[in-house]
Amino acid sequence: MTAQLWRAVDHLAAVWRPSAYVQEYLAGARGQLAVHSGMGADHIAAQPFYLVVYLPTVMADGQTAGPPGWRDKGVQLANGYTAMVEWLRSRLGRYPFPGTPQLAPASPWTTFTVSMRVPWLADRRGWQLQNQAQPPTMPFLPDRSAQAEAGANLAAAVASSPAAAEVEHRWHALTAEDKRQMETASAAMQQARYPEPDDVRGDEDFRQLAWSEYILDEALRSLPERAADRMIQQAAALFSQLVTFSQIRKLAHIGYVDQLDCPDRWYTVRSDSYLFEPIRIFEIIGFDHPYPHGVMLVEGTTEKLPIEPRPGSVTVRGRILADSEELAASAAPIQPVYVGPDAGQP
Repeated sequence: MTAQLWRAVDHLAAVWRPSAYVQEYLAGARGQLAVHSGMGADHIAAQPFYLVVYLPTVMADGQTAGPPGWRDKGVQLANGYTAMVEWLRSRLGRYPFPGTPQLAPASPWTTFTVSMRVPWLADRRGWQLQNQAQPPTMPFLPDRSAQAEAGANLAAAVASSPAAAEVEHRWHALTAEDKRQMETASAAMQQARYPEPDDVRGDEDFRQLAWSEYILDEALRSLPERAADRMIQQAAALFSQLVTFSQIRKLAHIGYVDQLDCPDRWYTVRSDSYLFEPIRIFEIIGFDHPYPHGVMLVEGTTEKLPIEPRPGSVTVRGRILADSEELAASAAPIQPVYVGPDAGQP
């Protein structure tokens, strides 16, 4: 059933992509990414609709963010994208999930961080979107009826997904003791405060993210898992990629595949080739190989330069999207810069 979700994401992306407003923004975004990705800010490419949020963190003094009017378009698109994702979340039973530790202020879920997630913003939950039957429509897109139809199809796919059913089942299955534990964990999260560092080493954002993820993991040890949020994050990443880049790339010359022995479909895959255009964090990619089945949301990469006699390689790590074989079949091959003589051999 999750395949229906990915098809619905593709349908909505096809509504957004032809818009002149969106294309003007993307033209400026590609220019910004080309400049700043070469300055150690590659991670901001993970969220092309949030560049107005992340660009100021990597820009030097005196730099400007894009051509005239580009930032205003970016604000509109960021707000529209966030509203769409939040409305999809509101299709899950028990939204807005009051009292859950995941949505406490100290949680990494509730603000913009270097994790590059689509955050659960408190003011958006205050909109009570669970009471809004129709999806939000964007004034910068020309055809509101097409938006509404595509958005409704995507919402139906979210609501009928196995992850949504699991959320509903787990909430119904909570015992009085479970609820007490959740209240205790939420109270602890509400009181948590990040300790001010004694020094500034340039990696404070990553250190704070690690701290917030640690305290959330501690709070969630005995509580329901986060499968539904992960699914919507995957759908949001696929949507932004299909609007921005129009395709899913396929990694070739696979020399190593490993699945972690756990239920969340975590894989490590190595390609024995070196790519001119690197794999982006949060990029969704396919593989020119029988295994793994489906496409991956990339959450980590490692590159090795081709230095004779050793070939270069690219290793990606991430989760395979459930029922995504259809997406894998449509992926476009990536042209490598260099392929080693033993490419594709284990």
